[in-house]
Amino acid sequence: MRPHSHQGSKHMNPQKLPTLAISRLAAMPWASVALLLVAPSGSIAALPKSPPSPTAETTAGGSIVSQVPNSAGDRSSNPGDPSPTPVSEAGTVDPRLQRLQRQDLDIEPFSIERPPTPTENSSMVADPENRRFAQFDVDSDEFEFVGPGQLTTYRGPFSIEKLPVLTPTQLEDLDPGFYFDITGDRPRDKRWYLRPTFGVRTESGNAVQLELEGGERTLGFDLSYTQAAITGEDASVGYQIAAFNQRSPDNVFLVDEDDDDLNEIFLPRGDDHIPWVHRLGGRFRLFVPASEHLVLVPGITYQRVSIRNRAFTDRTFSRDEDGNRLTLSDTGSDDLLTVSLFAQLGAVYRDRDEIIVRGTRAQLGTEQAIPIGDGDISFNRLTGGIVQYVPANLFGFSEGPRTFVLSGLAGTTFGDVPPYEGFNLGGYSSVRGYGRGDVGTGSSFVQLGAEYRFPIAEIDSSWFSRIRGVMFVDFASDLGSDDDVVGEPARVRNKPGDGFGFGVGLRFGGVPVVDVLRFDYALTDQGDGAFYFGVGERF
Repeated sequence: MRPHSHQGSKHMNPQKLPTLAISRLAAMPWASVALLLVAPSGSIAALPKSPPSPTAETTAGGSIVSQVPNSAGDRSSNPGDPSPTPVSEAGTVDPRLQRLQRQDLDIEPFSIERPPTPTENSSMVADPENRRFAQFDVDSDEFEFVGPGQLTTYRGPFSIEKLPVLTPTQLEDLDPGFYFDITGDRPRDKRWYLRPTFGVRTESGNAVQLELEGGERTLGFDLSYTQAAITGEDASVGYQIAAFNQRSPDNVFLVDEDDDDLNEIFLPRGDDHIPWVHRLGGRFRLFVPASEHLVLVPGITYQRVSIRNRAFTDRTFSRDEDGNRLTLSDTGSDDLLTVSLFAQLGAVYRDRDEIIVRGTRAQLGTEQAIPIGDGDISFNRLTGGIVQYVPANLFGFSEGPRTFVLSGLAGTTFGDVPPYEGFNLGGYSSVRGYGRGDVGTGSSFVQLGAEYRFPIAEIDSSWFSRIRGVMFVDFASDLGSDDDVVGEPARVRNKPGDGFGFGVGLRFGGVPVVDVLRFDYALTDQGDGAFYFGVGERF
């Protein structure tokens, strides 16, 4: 057997290279639902924005008139605090509300007892003891309600996927026709690649979409037909049917070329033959609106998963060069059939600059693998996650919302866990500062994160219109479950099993076409660092 060789200094600084967005021809609030499953979590295409909610009525001059006496006493408002208190005299204009208007926060104070819906104006009366935050005027054109979104906790790191669930207003404003989008990236597993997306949709919410992917170490397509679900009085169930073929290496088996801390996995085929994971199959999902905030998503997926040494070859491998298993079958190909059910709860509110100012996204789900064909795979995977956006009254350097973003994810698997189905931790969408998959690969995991997002400056420029900052910390652990994964790829590669990262970043908003450019720098508890550049927020 050939010994592993590694060159260079300790732990290469992986870079997240640019995500490109060339054009977007139509607005579609759920256009991201059929993104290629092989897309890395940190790569986010520039996607169309949802249409705004109906405009709220205001007085002449745009000022909002208070209708509630001030029973809580007079309080001053910090420019970063989106929580006005009721003013002291009915029918007068509170200068604090005018100041908030200048920050793009329109709020009409009055008290309600039940949770707000996307079609209602609502705010909480300020509590003199607990200083509760006011809720936003979501009927105003300053704010857009964004419905339930999916937290894809599949294999650990997650991204937020906008489900094809439309309100009657969004359906009425839907712009039918052809749309096109393209992204690019250079992750460790795929290297340079491009992913063009072609689609056409109708005014009733039907869409046909084709995503292609090709590059230095990747090849694939995802073809889908989607009927959006509709909420409201005439609620209807949506669905999606898709076929896909994806071929690329997997970060479960890879390591940076100059990283002498981890061991890369090779195939018994000679120098530099790394495992390529081929996935050929189809999926069917239903989108069932249980309420304006809750969507149920049952589904079924079949995949023929095989391990090969390149994109085009008939040869399959069931073990690596050291004899560790790569598939459950001895043929090098597994049949994987899963049925799933996810409950997705969420409502977030954005200001006119598309900045999320408060709200919640959450998901809880289960996937059951049914043993069929080669591999005879049987497992049950439970996953759950939540992202909470909390208005804050902390520092900032210009007017605009300050927000804490808290996230928590967890998952566990009972039964057989093929290495290509283990929870893979590390990277931009998991623990920043680590390479993708370099923290751990286990049958269970927990992942925590916190960000503080704050305004820095408003810019009068054709290149961008605002600068915002972010401070963050990330943590993830495989909970000692690395030996439960078939072939133990984490132990073979000498992964630590848990990791901690922290750092700072900048967000340039109002950028033509792509809207938000992100720059992050993170350090890890191992003393390594990484710089990230891309499009859009992490969540």
